[in-house]
Amino acid sequence: MISTKETKIYYDSEHMLSLKYNILIVDDHPFTIKILTKILEKQNYTVFSFTNPVEALGFLDEKAHQIDLIISDMMMQEMTGMDLLTYIKQNQSNAQIPFVFLSAANNDNIRREAFEKGALDFFDKPVNTNLFVSKIQSILQNISSSHLSTSILLSGNEKTLSQEDLLKYCEMENLTGFVYFNNATLEAVFLFKNGVIQYTSSDNVLNSDYELVLSWTKYDFIISRSKFNINAARQYIKQTRSSPLLQFAINKEGKFDNFFSQFPDLIEIFIYRGTWNPVKNPLNTEYAFLLDTLYFMQATLFNEYGKKVVYTRIKLNNDNIFLLADYNNNALAFLLKSENNYCRLLEIWKASQK
Repeated sequence: MISTKETKIYYDSEHMLSLKYNILIVDDHPFTIKILTKILEKQNYTVFSFTNPVEALGFLDEKAHQIDLIISDMMMQEMTGMDLLTYIKQNQSNAQIPFVFLSAANNDNIRREAFEKGALDFFDKPVNTNLFVSKIQSILQNISSSHLSTSILLSGNEKTLSQEDLLKYCEMENLTGFVYFNNATLEAVFLFKNGVIQYTSSDNVLNSDYELVLSWTKYDFIISRSKFNINAARQYIKQTRSSPLLQFAINKEGKFDNFFSQFPDLIEIFIYRGTWNPVKNPLNTEYAFLLDTLYFMQATLFNEYGKKVVYTRIKLNNDNIFLLADYNNNALAFLLKSENNYCRLLEIWKASQK
């Protein structure tokens, strides 16, 4: 058992850095770097910056494992942003780092080439601060969700482990990561280094009172070795409490195959769990970009105008159809070959909302 008296809580600046998101900015205009750094540090991100892209590549040779996102100008003196992107994607140790562009050039051909080479997004200069922050948060949440799904040591509820045994488990596993608690109305997170609680989140939405967490009789929890992202953690917990229909869609055995057999024109089902996840095949990057864009537009519409989009129909230029549907506060996307099964699927979904 771990008592509150036995629990050591202290601050370690080096460890705090490792649990924050680390963003690399490459731009030959120092003033742009200064502005972006202020914006990002206000969101509690750690920023590394270079005005010379060649120096940035040298930094990545040693520190690539620490970087979660790269933001680069397009036109620079020593090397273009496109060349920088090419070098990064050719290096296996750097290739998986998400890369976004900043540019004052509003050119569709440049944008198309950037996306073809692996850029994740494109921001216009001068930067719209609110949009920039929202999209960076979304990108990092997607990264966190992806990391979370592969780095969870244990998840469950009060029936799995008591609070005391859960923290003891973290000590035994020498955890460097986090423990997240959620009891439906309150949340708490404890960050660990080598099995010892380092510090708790400064987010005022979260609780950090150990005695309070001990008093909870019902809760869900996640123990993970990844960096902590509250939205990714919430999304994961929500999925574990998800509706039978969503669990049915996620299940890759039995009923899963029957579902596709009932809709011969159904190509794929995508489920949003912080990032869009297909249930059958690897995610096509074009579909990922389209789904992320539509999801972001819908979220913006709700946040700014209070209007919630419950379903969207998109017909692609190859006559395939996307149906994005909100079910029990979960986002699903169905890709169909044609109209044949679209109407029947839509009617089934509408009936489920009554």
